[in-house]
Amino acid sequence: MTRLQESVTTRFTDSYERTKQDAALVLQNTGWAQQELEKLQRDVVPQFPSHWDMAAFFQQAYQQGIAETIRRLVDDNSDPEFFEFLAGELKQWSTQELFVGTYDILVQQSAASIVRRLEEWCTNLMNDEVKTFTTRDVEPDTDADGQYSMHGAVILAQIINQHAEFALQCADRAVFVQVVIESVDVLLRMQTRWINVLDTEFVRSTTEPDIPGGLMEYADALANDQIRSADFVSAFQSRHASRLSTDLLAARFAQLRAGYTTVAHHCTRLVVQLIMHDVSSAAKSLFNSAWADGAGSLPQILETARDYLDECAVTLHPTFFNQLARETLNETLIAYLHRLIRAKKLKIPRAVELVRGDVERIRQRFASWIPREELEHRMEVMDHIVGILGISKNLVFLEFWRFAKVHGPNLGFVEALLKTRDDLDWMDVSKIMQSLKKKLEAEPIVDGECSHFVFGGQRSNMLVDGTSVVKRVKLPRTLLAPRAASS
Repeated sequence: MTRLQESVTTRFTDSYERTKQDAALVLQNTGWAQQELEKLQRDVVPQFPSHWDMAAFFQQAYQQGIAETIRRLVDDNSDPEFFEFLAGELKQWSTQELFVGTYDILVQQSAASIVRRLEEWCTNLMNDEVKTFTTRDVEPDTDADGQYSMHGAVILAQIINQHAEFALQCADRAVFVQVVIESVDVLLRMQTRWINVLDTEFVRSTTEPDIPGGLMEYADALANDQIRSADFVSAFQSRHASRLSTDLLAARFAQLRAGYTTVAHHCTRLVVQLIMHDVSSAAKSLFNSAWADGAGSLPQILETARDYLDECAVTLHPTFFNQLARETLNETLIAYLHRLIRAKKLKIPRAVELVRGDVERIRQRFASWIPREELEHRMEVMDHIVGILGISKNLVFLEFWRFAKVHGPNLGFVEALLKTRDDLDWMDVSKIMQSLKKKLEAEPIVDGECSHFVFGGQRSNMLVDGTSVVKRVKLPRTLLAPRAASS
């Protein structure tokens, strides 16, 4: 039986090799199979015992030969015109006994072939884009608005559209849906790879001496590309809405669009990290003796931020630039407060005036990029902190309560702040903290009553990733947000 099966397989292989250059001829040339099967059924099958069921054996062997021929046709011909032609041919031939089920094989093989080529093209594109991003031999392209761009989004849209059209020409919705699902999976994997590349490039930029320049520019270009990619996905989904109406597909497209936002956020986050890395030495000099004499390093920090943000205001999409400006402000304030609560005894009231002046410098600098009303909401916490730093020890409770009602108690931070004042000794601070805790026991500030940020491990309504400073005092990664009533 095995040798009979091998003989049939060899017959189909030889026939395909002789005619494979012409798909129409391949199908027409399978007429020999039908004739040969009929002869076997008539002359050979009766020579075998009936319980061997040789009729079914030969029927199955020749049907498998036809099915394998269809698979090879699809693998060897990936043009959309071919899929359309083959679909029409098989519908005509499907009435013949040997071609039963071959249309389903076409559907399965067509989808697999399209997906295989789609993955290959997307992988090649991604490799080229990552190489361009990491070598940074030339400056990114700019569009008509002066914003940086990469080629990936445009080329990727062309690839997806072309393969979707291939699938549509297969004349079967199942092929199209399968190709779309696989396309989404490919794009999601590309998003994950970009996030990994961004993380790796930041580490390289801060640890390797000969790293190529231009990382900020390419991060801007990649962020801008996410807008184009998300727009393409929305347009594609809308154009094919009638074919992509399932809840599963809608959820997958939503996941894909959210992924583009995540990649863009990683891009702007990388720029913020570059800024803060560049100012790290200056930040360590905050509140030193030069600061006490009115010559601190804050102006250097703000000028560095200005250099970055003024360029990004032109080269980065406005949506992402607004996000970049807000995060840069947050990180600047975090760095400032980080050093403030580590400061040695500050001479009060001179230090209060210096801190108040620093806060005003920050406010004025970021007023160039953040709307005034929003900036005031984001800076409000700093005004409370200046108040706690300078108010009489007998009135600390009043300023603390105003602070706590909006931002949460943050007792660890408040205690660290009070300890920096040279007009308070450890006993003064202890008494103040005891009175604050008693007040909170009598009138607890419950979750949801205020817009918290976290210091000292206090529970927060905001998601944060703290950085340890003095003892258990923690600073938030996202420090500020407009109060709920004003948002």
